[in-house]
Amino acid sequence: MAWVALTGEQKKRLRDALVTVYTDEDTFDELLLVVRNMSLDKLSASKSRYPARVRKVLDAAEGDGWILDIIKQALKDAAGEPALQQLEAELKTLAPTPVNDPFAMCTLSGGHILINRASLRTALQKLYRGDKRILVVKDHATLAQAQKRIKTGKSHSLQLISFVQQVTGAFQIAPIDLEELRRAVPSNEQIMPEYLAKSICSLMGCKQIVQSKPDDEQWARWTLDFCDDFETAAKAAGKVWIVIDSFHVVLLPKETMNLLKGIATRINGTLPNLRMVLLGYSDPFQPEVLPTVTEEVVKLIDEGELMDFFTRAYREKAIPFSAQRVASTVLEVMRGVDATQPDFVTRVTSLALAELDKP
Repeated sequence: MAWVALTGEQKKRLRDALVTVYTDEDTFDELLLVVRNMSLDKLSASKSRYPARVRKVLDAAEGDGWILDIIKQALKDAAGEPALQQLEAELKTLAPTPVNDPFAMCTLSGGHILINRASLRTALQKLYRGDKRILVVKDHATLAQAQKRIKTGKSHSLQLISFVQQVTGAFQIAPIDLEELRRAVPSNEQIMPEYLAKSICSLMGCKQIVQSKPDDEQWARWTLDFCDDFETAAKAAGKVWIVIDSFHVVLLPKETMNLLKGIATRINGTLPNLRMVLLGYSDPFQPEVLPTVTEEVVKLIDEGELMDFFTRAYREKAIPFSAQRVASTVLEVMRGVDATQPDFVTRVTSLALAELDKP
């Protein structure tokens, strides 16, 4: 599969061309069986009009990375169709190098890299497919109890999520850093539910629903009212991944933790388009929410994971390499780090980037 993003105008032209080539739902259904072994009824409600159903399929195909497969098959079925030929030419010119699996990539956009994190990659795929809706990323117990708290790179999770979003275009991200938010609240105040709600809703384009809590109102009542309003706004916002970082360095009051659990309950039950990723979170969820929660427990990078990283990174960057080069590169990186120091992961990442830039 190759993930490419179409403009709204391109998608409209593709829809019109497909409706012209496949004149009814039965013939379009045959196309889907060939390309994806799926039926039209599975991808779009039968109560919609045919062109609208085709557009729904294109939205799904774009998000899951098989829209080019539709165009290629359509060109086989209708060789010489000018609209399809034009679109194929445009996408080949404008599209980035195809990414076979964005979840497996080591070299991300913006010069970022991601070493190891196999369990994170698996967990994000579960969120993407809808098998799970909430991800908790936390340190392994041995790291959390270390005398020198080692920074394990939980925040690097956002880089992979951002990369998947860029490649697939299947969702939007609402990222909140609790450490940054704490600096923005009035002096000597904690991050109360209203502050966190404003951050989330501002990024989702619905900040108008956040009301100030009257002095005589309980936070439990305010949270319930907010969650009711948030549910309506979130349904209109489409697919959004709420990513909240720095739980491990910011202590939230019980009232704000209850707000998060209230949002999690809605995501579990009535907001299937939302995902929530909590970095450094350690509080328990309500029992009814647990089936939709998955976890990644972060451990330190070891030599074997670095070997795998450089092997895959060299392939992704089309850099010639040998097993000997990979082994010597790993040794060079490991010589420059101390696994007992808090900056171990940051240092490994910096040295790995430097090695990749070498001719």
